[in-house]
Amino acid sequence: LDRAIFARGALAAALWLQSRPAGRYGMGDMVLVKTNT
Repeated sequence: LDRAIFARGALAAALWLQSRPAGRYGMGDMVLVKTNT
């Protein structure tokens, strides 16, 4: 796998997390929110 793919996913997750309340999240949480909006 390309490292750029991992980096893009990590950045997307970080941007998503900054707007979420404190808690425990997984990548599945981010994907579900992105597909439902």
